[in-house]
Amino acid sequence: MSRRRGYISFFDRVGRRRGDTLFYAGTRRGPLLPTLAVIGLIAGVVTVWWLLTRPDERLASQEVTVPEGVTVPSLLTPVETTTTIPEAVLSSMACPSPLTTEWNTFQGNAGRTGCVEAPTITQPRILWTFEVGIQGWLNNPVIGNGRVFVGSAGRAQFEADDGDAVYAIDLATGREAWVFEDPTLDVNGVSFADDVVVATGDEGNVWAIDASQTDFGGRLLWEATRDTSVFGSPLIMGDRVIVGDADGMVAAYSMEDGTPLWEAQVEGAIRGGPSSDGEIIVVAGEQREILALDRDGTELWRKTLRGRDITASTEIFAAPTISDGVVILSLVRDDVYADPALMALDLATGVDLWIGTDTGSVKDDWGDLAWGNLRASPATVGDLVVSAETYSQGAVVLGADDGETRGAVTSGPFCIPHWPSPAVVSNQVILPRHDGGIYAVDLASGNVVWSLFLGDSQARGTFPPEYTEDESFCEWGPEGTASILSSPAISQDGIVVVGTLEGVLYAIADT
Repeated sequence: MSRRRGYISFFDRVGRRRGDTLFYAGTRRGPLLPTLAVIGLIAGVVTVWWLLTRPDERLASQEVTVPEGVTVPSLLTPVETTTTIPEAVLSSMACPSPLTTEWNTFQGNAGRTGCVEAPTITQPRILWTFEVGIQGWLNNPVIGNGRVFVGSAGRAQFEADDGDAVYAIDLATGREAWVFEDPTLDVNGVSFADDVVVATGDEGNVWAIDASQTDFGGRLLWEATRDTSVFGSPLIMGDRVIVGDADGMVAAYSMEDGTPLWEAQVEGAIRGGPSSDGEIIVVAGEQREILALDRDGTELWRKTLRGRDITASTEIFAAPTISDGVVILSLVRDDVYADPALMALDLATGVDLWIGTDTGSVKDDWGDLAWGNLRASPATVGDLVVSAETYSQGAVVLGADDGETRGAVTSGPFCIPHWPSPAVVSNQVILPRHDGGIYAVDLASGNVVWSLFLGDSQARGTFPPEYTEDESFCEWGPEGTASILSSPAISQDGIVVVGTLEGVLYAIADT
């Protein structure tokens, strides 16, 4: 029995308040607006003249041949950005443990830290596109052995159709390697290890699929059936795989043959899936109950979250992030509050460490709608936590030791919903957003290094004209184009892979 519908409740417009604030590029309405518009118009004319007359090869369209003879141009669209992160907090920017060696599961590793040391992109090009079917919040691609693996919600999300499947795509060429078509409802999370892809689905199944580069690729190895939908990304720990389902059951199976090993229960559906530091497994139930287990299923600690801004209606959708002995949780709350919706626990004991606090006064810059619901897992890098925010124009940066805001980066227009989790690639934040754009922001400087519009595959990366003309371009979603809900995957050589609600998977490389 599927229990999927609750996941789209974010789009309820309860509590939406805009007041007198113009939420675009961090400005407010005021008497200077006409003057600024004139100045902007003059600057725009000068800029256009300069770009058209200056023979700068870096801004020229560069044609790239991709599979099937399709050609796409390289695009670099500057986007205004701001940052208030002081230099003092940027001293240590290494990825925390557990380290990401290959992006073979959601957020790159079992701890869901979303951080990897890899080459960064400075001038992006669309390497290839692949029509894979609707990419929802749980359809996060992973990478292994030179291939991209991703589950699809098919042609109609939350409904049975012949597009519900698991795809394997060659990372270099964008050609299909194989497709696993057994699912009858939406496929959700996938993970890869040792030439096996494990996938979950709305029909309540867990599939282990042969992912070897042989004629057997795409062959079912084993299948486990549960009584309800299985969400989130499977957690592979050596000889076992752990999943969570809509009834709040966390279960372990043998990676070899799917034999059930153990089960445990939490309050509320497990939507984001389990996380681990390699030894301790942490699962978050939708109703705020957190459970820590060892790899054999023995309970280590259990608690229900309480504290400031946490009420009976607070929920948890995202997978926990585990970084250097700390569990970081994203909260879905019933309103907007004065502080970010993040909380941290000690991994070994479950003791509260901090609740997010806006000591950096980021809300003053972003306006009164900041600090709403969080359905994205944060990324961690060095001493920092990077959280992609709803009701905002970007991401907030907090201290990993105290949960206090250090600053924020702004990229693109104001959007009310946000689903994708950020990734950090050698201190460059990769941030897909609900406006259909994907942004790369240098964390140290706060500058947008590059951006592409993926909301319409026919646009080939170019942002639509109304993007810069209409301050309400996004809000609940870009009109007439597709949003991005899934989180990106990053290859060892820096290729960024992400899917959209249009049903297109993109691979983005450096020119």
